[in-house]
Amino acid sequence: MQERLPISDAESLALRAEPPRDDADELTPWQLGHRVLADQRFNHAVEHRGLTVHDSELHGFTWSGGVVLRGCVFRDVVLDRVAFTAVRFEDVVFERCRLDTVQLVDCDLVRCRFVDCDMALITASRVRFTDAQFSAVRGDSWTLRECALLGCRIDECTLLALRAAKSTIDALDVRGGALRSAEFTLDTIGALRVADAVVQRLRVVGGELGAVTLTAVEADDLSLSTAQIDALTLERCPTVVNLRVLDARLRALTITACPQVLGLIVHACTLAQLSF
Repeated sequence: MQERLPISDAESLALRAEPPRDDADELTPWQLGHRVLADQRFNHAVEHRGLTVHDSELHGFTWSGGVVLRGCVFRDVVLDRVAFTAVRFEDVVFERCRLDTVQLVDCDLVRCRFVDCDMALITASRVRFTDAQFSAVRGDSWTLRECALLGCRIDECTLLALRAAKSTIDALDVRGGALRSAEFTLDTIGALRVADAVVQRLRVVGGELGAVTLTAVEADDLSLSTAQIDALTLERCPTVVNLRVLDARLRALTITACPQVLGLIVHACTLAQLSF
């Protein structure tokens, strides 16, 4: 394994403020590999196009000041105690990375992909995720506050303790994997679709929800309370245990081809339509 060396002054300058350009003064792709960047604060406006960071480590790093990353790749990178403020990520890929204690504030992530990553203690405030994809990600303790998720997908991920509060989700698709101890509080959700997954200890408190659909899901301990819900649909779920809908306004509850529905409670709700 190649030794990882501290980033040089020239590389630091290129990353912070002066990325390489061609003879026509256009930004050019470049690579930064086998480097360690520790305890530095970058706050210059800068744009990178086609930057690839690989086999490197970022520790105690802060990046702000109007940063734009377009078509960049982070591969086999450790991001530990890293903070991004007002950074725009566009078509950025994180592959086989480890993100631990990462904070995003006032950022935009557009068509970004997270593939085979370990992501723990992720905090996002006023962040907009547009067409983001998470694939084979192992996540623990994500907190989203006043965020927007637009057209996002979560495929074959294992997520523990996802918390979303006062956020807007137009459509979120979760396929495969597991969703455990998730909480949605005072969110506005257009469509939440979960299929072929394990869902345990899900809490939805308050907020407005359009269509919530669970398909072929192993569901245990789900609670939806004080929320306004257009339609809650469960179909082809092998087991549904301890589903509780409490003090909610629910237009339609539909349960189809679910052989074991145990401990269903609908209490103090306004329910217009119930179908089994």
